[in-house]
Amino acid sequence: MLGTWRVAVGIIALGISSGAAAGQAARIDASTDSSAQASWDKMFVESNDETKCKLRAALLQITSGTAVEKGLRGISLHAAMQDPSVARIKDKLSDLSAEQTIELGQQLSPMQVDCGPGKA
Repeated sequence: MLGTWRVAVGIIALGISSGAAAGQAARIDASTDSSAQASWDKMFVESNDETKCKLRAALLQITSGTAVEKGLRGISLHAAMQDPSVARIKDKLSDLSAEQTIELGQQLSPMQVDCGPGKA
């Protein structure tokens, strides 16, 4: 009887701890290029349409802001913008949530994107 009670308590505790983890916002794992892309993809899939639109915009905003910070101009800047990459800006995205990523994009670039209803 006591063993059954311990198992039940353990299962309840496991459920509570995994529930807390499930409630946390997805964050970018920038430890490698592939982990950064995988965590971005997970964050993107879990987002609603408006947030997906804002994340796409943030990727461009952060890419352009980072390129300008690095002094890229002309063809180099154009190339960076033609192929925005999570891996290329993973250090800027490290441990950010979707909301923080969107805020960073808005800070780094004056580019405005309308992601309202029907625009995503």
